[in-house]
Amino acid sequence: MRQVRRLAYRTGHALRRPPPPRWRAPALYTLLCAALLGLLGASIHIANSSGLTDRARFAAMDQLVATTDRLGMRIEEILSAGRQRTSAGAIYQMLEPYYGQNILAVDIAAIQQRLQSLPWVREAAVTRHFPDRLETTLVEHRPIALWQPALASGSALMSGPALVSDRGDIIQVDAVSPYRHLPILSGADAPAAAADLLRLVGSEPSLVRLVTGAELVDGRRWNVFLDGRIEIRLPEREPELAWQRLARLHREQSLLTRAVEALDLRLADRVIVRLADEVLNPAGTRPTAALRPGQRT
Repeated sequence: MRQVRRLAYRTGHALRRPPPPRWRAPALYTLLCAALLGLLGASIHIANSSGLTDRARFAAMDQLVATTDRLGMRIEEILSAGRQRTSAGAIYQMLEPYYGQNILAVDIAAIQQRLQSLPWVREAAVTRHFPDRLETTLVEHRPIALWQPALASGSALMSGPALVSDRGDIIQVDAVSPYRHLPILSGADAPAAAADLLRLVGSEPSLVRLVTGAELVDGRRWNVFLDGRIEIRLPEREPELAWQRLARLHREQSLLTRAVEALDLRLADRVIVRLADEVLNPAGTRPTAALRPGQRT
């Protein structure tokens, strides 16, 4: 009996299959996934090539729009935030065609472009709020100066001034009279450099309230006008140091209250002063004087 049992054990042990390698199952799973992905990619490529994907997408969208129409998801209200200088009528004129449209089918990008075409609008964002409301948020330009364009080619008349924003953009509005208090800039590239100029002149509070305009010369340096009568010629390099020097001279000698027509600060070691017409010498020429640092007039 013991021999029979031993024989049976050996027979069963001999017939048992060895366990499969551990790498086989992950390899088969990876191969199956790769095959499925390849099949899916080939199907998408065939669908795109034949136009089936677009047709299916359009059909699904049409069905969705029809369903939402039955549910009453049409635009009934459009709210606007951020408006300061843009008129409510101008915004309504831009948005009125979208009332009654399906809220899912409405073109958000087109609405934003229409709003950004308004003169005062710098940026516009539009969001959907289901079931029937759109909300628009406007960011408007901030005017910091007036810009006097150059003479038009072949024209004897100079076009009117335009507004310049804090980002150097031209704000095309018809009425600039409410902004006559802003400094008037000239020069082809003046709008792009306007913010830097105003930061420069604003660094000296005693001078900034006197600034009435500025001219960008050859795109390199500024001539600043004070009280509409005194021309301040700033250097191309380190104009802030020259501006500080002018403020110091004004504090110490009240230089800008005198009959001065122009001050040339382009030289670091002196200030060239040109006197106004009322102090012409007998020869009829405008006298000039060069002030060195520490020298009093």
